[in-house]
Amino acid sequence: MVNAIYYSAPWCQPCKSFKPVAIPQMVDAGIEVVEVNVDENVDQAAADSVMTLPTIIFWVRGQVDETIARVNGASQKQLNEALDKAKEYVV
Repeated sequence: MVNAIYYSAPWCQPCKSFKPVAIPQMVDAGIEVVEVNVDENVDQAAADSVMTLPTIIFWVRGQVDETIARVNGASQKQLNEALDKAKEYVV
């Protein structure tokens, strides 16, 4: 199973515009998505080295999967590449 954490903040305009595109694509690909507000979860965001918003981190079997690229910023290209790699793990 593949999970994704979508890090964002209510004040982040790119987060607001990318969310309605990115989350449905991930769900359609069979990825369970959890949204995390960095303002309310500072420690978790720091632990995952979130430096830009939005950031999407993919997990496989409960661990961060470094073979699936992290999506930094509202990059459709990065998301497409990550989804292509994630397909091999989706059951």
